[in-house]
Amino acid sequence: MAGKGTGFAVELFNGNNDFIKWQQRVKNILMKEGLVKDLKKMSEKPEELSNSKWTDMRKLANSTIQLFLGNTPLLEVINETGSNRALGQVGE
Repeated sequence: MAGKGTGFAVELFNGNNDFIKWQQRVKNILMKEGLVKDLKKMSEKPEELSNSKWTDMRKLANSTIQLFLGNTPLLEVINETGSNRALGQVGE
């Protein structure tokens, strides 16, 4: 099954497929969706964004990543709030 939450078909990461390729595809989707800034730490929030907008972007990026995870990897990151941590932690 492939994740289709953003209109792109990406094979769900299940822990057995190629993490690096999956990670790059998800990063590309985040970039296209305008969420790539979230891959930085919260302390690096762009000054032009309000805290509310930054929080919304982080939540949207995190949920986008979770749409492309199989059940087992999803359970590993389900409580993460930052997409950068979720995207990196999945491959560990």
